[in-house]
Amino acid sequence: MLSDIYYEQVLSHIKELQETQGDALKDAAKLIGQAFIDRKRTFAFGSGHASLPVQEIFCRAGGLCLYNPIFIPDLHPCQYPYTRAFHMERISGVAEAAMEAAPVSEGDVIIVVSTAGRNHAPIEMAMEAKKRGMQVIALTSVAFSKGVPSRHPSGKRLFDIADVVLDNLAPLGDACVEVPGIPAKAAPLSGILCNVVLHSLECAICDYLVDAGVKPPVFMSGNRDDTDEYNYGVVGENEDVITFL
Repeated sequence: MLSDIYYEQVLSHIKELQETQGDALKDAAKLIGQAFIDRKRTFAFGSGHASLPVQEIFCRAGGLCLYNPIFIPDLHPCQYPYTRAFHMERISGVAEAAMEAAPVSEGDVIIVVSTAGRNHAPIEMAMEAKKRGMQVIALTSVAFSKGVPSRHPSGKRLFDIADVVLDNLAPLGDACVEVPGIPAKAAPLSGILCNVVLHSLECAICDYLVDAGVKPPVFMSGNRDDTDEYNYGVVGENEDVITFL
């Protein structure tokens, strides 16, 4: 069954993530963990379907109360017409406008998610962050990016700009299962792999904070009984580094 092939691809890629991304996870965790200790903010951005991993880490059970998502509605594939996001992420200036409206400052950190890493929005978000003295963590596929030309006038791809690159290892084209009789492959990998990387990063951040003697700001599930008081306490303790709650 084709579903069995997909399971095998997912499991093998997750194993490869574990074997290859350890150093990058530690580097990214140090940037975010130290920013938290210094009471600086961490932002996260993705356009198109890359916005979904950002939603996954924001206000999430088991997640960290330190992320400030930059959501641009026209860059999400949930607004009619649904193809608007795929056009908007290829237009210059969108990221600059969003960054000007965000409460960013020197020393802050941003995670920019883009598997292909070739379109204007993620590239310019990283560039605008660097202009403002922020540290940039890219979550991308280096193989995919190297397999396609940049669409940005600079010729750069996201991984060229970032201070730390987390490679989700998705293949060129993202999908991984060959379907008999058609040229298109089915079943993308990047969504699952991005989420695995980001939740692994949260564990690495917890390691960094515990080693520094700082309590990690971890959310409990709001669907457990008697957790609201705990979660509101976590939010209250960190109102200086979270802006969008």
